[in-house]
Amino acid sequence: MIVEKLKQIVANEKFENAEEDEEVGAFTAPAIPENMTQISELLGESLPEDFMELYAFSDGQSDGNGVFFGDGLVTTEKMIRELRFAKSYAKPENPYVENPASSKQVLDKIVAHYLTLTPKKRLLAKPRWKKLEFDVSPNSLGGPYFYELGKSENEREILETTDAFKQESFALAREIYELEKASYDWDRLNFTVLPNGHYDVKREIYDFTSDMTSTPENAIKTDYFNPKWLPVFEDFGGNFIGLDFDPDMAGVKGQVIIYGRDEENMVVLADSLSGLFDKIIAWQASPETNEALENEFHIHDTLRELLKA
Repeated sequence: MIVEKLKQIVANEKFENAEEDEEVGAFTAPAIPENMTQISELLGESLPEDFMELYAFSDGQSDGNGVFFGDGLVTTEKMIRELRFAKSYAKPENPYVENPASSKQVLDKIVAHYLTLTPKKRLLAKPRWKKLEFDVSPNSLGGPYFYELGKSENEREILETTDAFKQESFALAREIYELEKASYDWDRLNFTVLPNGHYDVKREIYDFTSDMTSTPENAIKTDYFNPKWLPVFEDFGGNFIGLDFDPDMAGVKGQVIIYGRDEENMVVLADSLSGLFDKIIAWQASPETNEALENEFHIHDTLRELLKA
């Protein structure tokens, strides 16, 4: 039944846009069972019947304009890639340092490496500086910022470093990152080092979600990546309409959501794919709402507006 609904939506769209020159892609052959099994295993979930029915009909589309108001039907091969990608970026819910002693050995090496940049202390003389600050990751460096005694915080000096120094810094950062990735998976280490060699280190995880929202509130987890979001339609720019198998407290497992690279306001479109198609068929039957669908610039924005009506 869901296949007939999608065909009806596409047929109505083609009829309304018959005068346009853009060629809409065609549905391809069915998905192979091995891919469906792999998707289910990656999600750790059983796949909904309407989703299974849809991909038993077609595994994506041929080249051309997207079949779903400009959005393309995502292939199962791309779904697998997206799920693996999201899984690789998922952070531990409760990060911790699994082996503090081993971590400290590498942290000590990083601090000793950076202390080579500071002025050598004369015998019995007091240090002429108060602290050194820097941040490091396997592919980025910040600072190092050198603070002299008697000068304000704003008068810090950025110490020069050689390419060899930077490469050694990256190597040490990679060493501790690999050591802590499974249990912490931080993005950057922030160091404050004192002249006596004592130091403080903060493990920083970047927050990509501070500006993200869910509509309805608390229906979608405000994640940037979630390995339980399954893309079904794509705008070819990193944004998707897909199934959410990890809803927030007010959501429903399997709900259809808008999410992706540019989608700060994530929206629940329906409880299921079949439910979404029912809404769109009803909108197409109404002259007022069908006009919005005909004139859509980006179907994700249009669907948001239609849900408000």
